[in-house]
Amino acid sequence: MKRTQHDQGAIGTDVRRRRVSSALILALFSLPACPAFAQPAGDAQAAGDAQPADDAQTTDGSELVSGDFPGFTNVTSAAPQFTLITEQMVSASFGYTPQVAVPGLLARSGLLKWLEVRAYVPSLVFTFPDNGDTQVDVDELGLGAVLATHFSPSVSGSLVPVVVLPVGDDDAGALGVEGHLQANVAWNVTDQWSLQAAVRAGLERWQVTPDDVATDVGFRGGLLVQYSPVRTLALFAQSYVDVLGVGTLMVGGGATFWIAPPVALFAEVNAGVYEGPSMPPPLSVNTGAVVRWW
Repeated sequence: MKRTQHDQGAIGTDVRRRRVSSALILALFSLPACPAFAQPAGDAQAAGDAQPADDAQTTDGSELVSGDFPGFTNVTSAAPQFTLITEQMVSASFGYTPQVAVPGLLARSGLLKWLEVRAYVPSLVFTFPDNGDTQVDVDELGLGAVLATHFSPSVSGSLVPVVVLPVGDDDAGALGVEGHLQANVAWNVTDQWSLQAAVRAGLERWQVTPDDVATDVGFRGGLLVQYSPVRTLALFAQSYVDVLGVGTLMVGGGATFWIAPPVALFAEVNAGVYEGPSMPPPLSVNTGAVVRWW
């Protein structure tokens, strides 16, 4: 699985890492049975989503749209029932070989107050090798869901399973049916500060040589701190560890700005601090928008 659209991490290395998941998960918490996922009546948003922490609504009463992007954590509230929210971005990574992926499209719709379905639409991945021959590939299709709950007025959580289908090219997409399961929790510490955490796990494949595909168990986990100085601006810093064979410590940050209640613009930068003795630290830049269409 590529890292721009699903993970917001580095997407370009010569040794390609491909995600394959079973139902393995090291959860930060245990979610209750499905009936308990119903959100309390009147809650506009879950705590800790990518939105102003002091209020989930603008001065005219319109709900501010929230999204997975930016940041490595997922939303902890489902999309409003029967709405369509899209998150689209341009991602650029700088590793052994620079890459750019567009449109990085995630489409989301709420079925119940606690249940959302989502689809990661295949992107075009442009690779720019040293020889100057630009390569264009199509990556994979992802299908998933969000199961969200409130633990208290200030603490919320979600489980986000994703299954990936190999509809694209091997050079950019999945090598087979893949997936992952991620657990997220968010805490609105004050009106302006929130703390978010996530952990995910699964069986993963990665390309060792052109003729050799390895299978391993991969993990990801870390923390994100968000500060909202004003109602329509959220700033964040994050750090997480990505482990597949060797461990990669990633650090980064970014911002989300609401130009209208249903439209938010975002940008983020992430860099690898360490990826083993033979791997250069990856660097990625992502920018895009979250739009609620109805």
